[in-house]
Amino acid sequence: MSPNRDVRRRFIDLIVLAALLALAAWGFAPLFGSSVWVLAVVGGLSLGFGLALLGSARRWSTATIAAGSVVVYFLTGGPLVLRSTLAAGWVPTLDTMVSLGRGATGTWMELLTIDVPTVGFEVPLLVPFIATLLCATVAVSLGTRMTNPGWAILPVGALLIVAIVFGMYRAAAPVAQGVGIVGLSIAWLAWRRVLARGGDVVALAAEQSATAAVVANRRKAVLAAGVLVASLVVGAFVSAASEPEGQRHVLRDEVVPPLDLHAYPSPLQSFRKYVRDYETDALFTVQGLPDGARVRLATLDVYDGIVYSVAGDGSPTSGNFARAGSAFPEVGGGQDVTVTVTIEALRGVWLPELGAVRAIDFHTERAETLRRGLYYNAATGTAVVTPGVAQGDRYTVTAVLPPVFEIEDLEGDDFARMRLPAHQSIPEIVRDTAGEAAGSDADTVALLAAMRDYLSAGGFFSHGLEGQPASRSGHGAERISALLSAEQMLGDDEQYAVAFALMAHELGIPARVVMGFHGEPNATGVFVADAHTAHVWTEVALAGAGWVVIDPSPAEDQLPTDEDQSPQREPQPQILQPPPPPNEPPEQPQAVPTDDEAVDDSGITAEMILRALVIMLGVLGLLLVVLGPFAAVLALKLRRRRRRRRARRLADRFVGAWDEVTDLATDFGVRLAPHGTRLERARGVHQVFDNAGAVTLALRADAFVWSPDYKDEADSDQYWRDVSGAIEAMEKSRSMSQRWKARLSLRSIVASRSSGPAWLATSNAPTAGKRGLRDG
Repeated sequence: MSPNRDVRRRFIDLIVLAALLALAAWGFAPLFGSSVWVLAVVGGLSLGFGLALLGSARRWSTATIAAGSVVVYFLTGGPLVLRSTLAAGWVPTLDTMVSLGRGATGTWMELLTIDVPTVGFEVPLLVPFIATLLCATVAVSLGTRMTNPGWAILPVGALLIVAIVFGMYRAAAPVAQGVGIVGLSIAWLAWRRVLARGGDVVALAAEQSATAAVVANRRKAVLAAGVLVASLVVGAFVSAASEPEGQRHVLRDEVVPPLDLHAYPSPLQSFRKYVRDYETDALFTVQGLPDGARVRLATLDVYDGIVYSVAGDGSPTSGNFARAGSAFPEVGGGQDVTVTVTIEALRGVWLPELGAVRAIDFHTERAETLRRGLYYNAATGTAVVTPGVAQGDRYTVTAVLPPVFEIEDLEGDDFARMRLPAHQSIPEIVRDTAGEAAGSDADTVALLAAMRDYLSAGGFFSHGLEGQPASRSGHGAERISALLSAEQMLGDDEQYAVAFALMAHELGIPARVVMGFHGEPNATGVFVADAHTAHVWTEVALAGAGWVVIDPSPAEDQLPTDEDQSPQREPQPQILQPPPPPNEPPEQPQAVPTDDEAVDDSGITAEMILRALVIMLGVLGLLLVVLGPFAAVLALKLRRRRRRRRARRLADRFVGAWDEVTDLATDFGVRLAPHGTRLERARGVHQVFDNAGAVTLALRADAFVWSPDYKDEADSDQYWRDVSGAIEAMEKSRSMSQRWKARLSLRSIVASRSSGPAWLATSNAPTAGKRGLRDG
């Protein structure tokens, strides 16, 4: 093949590989809410191509290229992906290096535990960057160093698999992607096959006739075209059939987000503290809150007899808390609203917001810390910031407020068919009271209205503060029993909302408790969250209207007619629910604080231990990424030597021992004739390693293989010992770095799997032996 044709062929190979890798990387598109991923992918492909071509031209070993990819990753990962960590917009900082080091192992799990499409996160972009960088490096290395181009398709398939399994349910044009990859791959391989046989066709034409050569070329062209058309049809069919509606399975289906809700007390335990201690002090303020809108602190959907808390178990109704960027999943229609929240005295991890959140943007110096610790549950509309809120934190919430319904306006609507988390230790009196309140009403809406009126009209209101009728806080099984069994029901939002939710649950109606704030704004139009605006309400799920708000609490001025008859006595003993068995104590009641003060972080905590384990795993993972390829090469060569020495036939053992000599010479960079005899190749080894006795070993190997004299295992063992001595002499003639470079080289492995790797022919390695290699 002429030099010009060879350059043109290599150029076309690179164009095809770039197109195939780009098609495979297109699978990352749905993961990100904008085109920010394009820079990471294009950068990874360009750097991978450049590194592989440089390694091919400089005859770099696998170990050198692996080390080079690590260097390239740390040098370019900042400007291409983690731009917010750079100094002056382009200089990598210590934070850049630390983030890249952690991201090499941790970003894969992080991408699976955040809401997609992601907006505002940089670290997850390391996944397409790392994947394209590695796959491009391997693909081009195989394409330029192996005579069979089919090996270069394997990294393309690996990149496609990564894009799929780390992707989301919605694919990016799967039919076009599948057809493009399959069709282009087969067309390219067919074209390369025609080129590889071109010399044979020319020789045949010289011996027979030019007509025969033309016919052979036409047949190959027709065959290639037929294969291409068939591949397009098959690719389209497979791509379409492999993704039926709603049946795309990805890794994020199997991953549980690493947020331990048990570490945070239920905000409902702090309700009485809010109404007691924040009479004049603001917990937070909201600017731009529409009239009648409610600010949610948390949605509570699981009850254990002691506390109503947040489940977040991953079920469709409870959802899960996933890492959130600056943008959130798409939501339904309603009133668009943007509000600004400023934190004052509020503490804890529960973040005030409203409606169906579309975006949360933090504005203070803690913005980045809060953004990294932001989790959102789209099913319940609850947000958590793991660092906790502090005075002065300010953020903007963009949300959609769903339509507001009065329960009486939904006559005829049935309750939704959904399964909420299982409740535990519900007092028996709850079911009895629900039946008494509902009466004979069969209509769901009428039943709910009857239960609401039973509590709001038949009960009395008191926070139990100074100057008010005595009313205990809490909402455990005993407190709810006391409320419903008293001659005069007395409590506040905490007791009535929980009682209503449990009564609805006992009748099979999906219900949950929401703690939040609502009321009128002040004279300046700013809503102030304090003791006067803190409330707890219930939401029930109806088939036509969705989650509907119900306020079952009596009016705050609805006081007992006779204060002495306030429910100070013990509840009726026959209706008390027995306490939970002592061998299964609840995890969180008395152990967690009853207010929103910061958790004591003195001493060693579980979070600290977990963080240390994560860092250790990250370091070990990074070491595995860096050292893993080297260990794999050493293991592969050890396995090859062991198989040669333990071969069944004695002749194969002699041949294998001699191959150990030529393989080591090849790994040291000696270019031996690939099809030469043992004696010819031995002379090539002798020219570089004259102390190894290669010629003598080759003659002995020939004698062992072809001599009719019987040889036994003792002869084989002795020959292997002599070969080991020759190898030791060869290694001693080189420096320590050269010896390790040869041990980690893949030259001998590649050479044994190809009929003359073209990449060696263009190198400046010392030529040895009778015959050289074909150039391409």
